[in-house]
Amino acid sequence: MMNAALDRVDVAGTPDVFLAVLGDDWDAVEDAYLAAFIPLPVGSVNCDFPVVAPEADLWTFPIDAPCEDPAVIGPFLGLGESFIPYSERHLTLEIREAGTYMANMTTSAKTWVALSDCDAPFATYAGGQLNEPIELLPGRKRLTIGTSTADDALGEIVLRGPLTLGP
Repeated sequence: MMNAALDRVDVAGTPDVFLAVLGDDWDAVEDAYLAAFIPLPVGSVNCDFPVVAPEADLWTFPIDAPCEDPAVIGPFLGLGESFIPYSERHLTLEIREAGTYMANMTTSAKTWVALSDCDAPFATYAGGQLNEPIELLPGRKRLTIGTSTADDALGEIVLRGPLTLGP
């Protein structure tokens, strides 16, 4: 209805058509929308997540994703039957020394991992099975652990380093 009403209307005439079709002017519609708008709690794109400190150059992260945990976002249910519902656990860690770090993951559920620099938009590492060395530069990192919600997830990710690589 709005598209047909806007045929052959220039920019100056658009507010009049909007009022004629909807019965309210733009400001009233926008105010009503903003009053009822509830943003989705999708978390932060930066590193405003719980910080995990290492113990003797070793970080340990659980892979479970209980809904009541403030570091967990989800569950994400998807749009189709083929989508596997999952939740994400988000954590922050500080890498103080550049080098090779070893990451090992044990899991009882379908799990994926992304490790990103807090100031960068792309993941330093992303993958399904995390059992390999990773080269890391100093700085704050965001760890995202996605775990299927089909069954109770048990397991952990252990990050160790920097490794001393001798001759």
